[in-house]
Amino acid sequence: HNMIAIQSLCNKGIVLEQGKVIFYGDISQAVNRYIESRKIISNQPLAERFQKSDGDGRLRFTKFSMKDGSGKEVFSIPLGSKAVFEVEFDCMEEMEGDIQISVGFYNSFNVRVITLSTRHLAMNCHFRKGQNRIHFIIPRMPLFPDTFSISLYAAKDNYGMAHIIDAATIQITAGAFYDPAVLSNPHKSLVDVDYSIETD
Repeated sequence: HNMIAIQSLCNKGIVLEQGKVIFYGDISQAVNRYIESRKIISNQPLAERFQKSDGDGRLRFTKFSMKDGSGKEVFSIPLGSKAVFEVEFDCMEEMEGDIQISVGFYNSFNVRVITLSTRHLAMNCHFRKGQNRIHFIIPRMPLFPDTFSISLYAAKDNYGMAHIIDAATIQITAGAFYDPAVLSNPHKSLVDVDYSIETD
């Protein structure tokens, strides 16, 4: 669902769960309630949902979380703020070399807008047998306000080990990317970019 469009078009909202009305009221509260209900699904341990993913099973995702700049686990974060995405997984064996761990962000139109990946940074990874953890750090969140679905993917030497769609749902809220006094305009583009301007 496009939460931005819903909030701009509606004054009241209804949230359904298994065909039953669980909330009716102010649209912003309805959107928050909907996001909270999605968190319940997303908080189901990934290891329990692994049978719904695909891969050869040498790696199993066990947890995904988002943290703010202070290290607090959150489900929403403002545009322009620091965000840390923590991925936990179990390896069935010790692994080293070309190992791809990726986090994909899909907007409310189900378009992938960002991919964070160890491969993009040409990392030579080493993971021990058992539990491992990796952190993807974004100094300033560039995504405009929306609800994003997270997918997780792992591969070694181009062979898929695990792939989970809808591993989590996060919310990006309004914020300032360039100047604290100027809120970014989501009608101009999908993301903000860090850049500078010079004149002759």
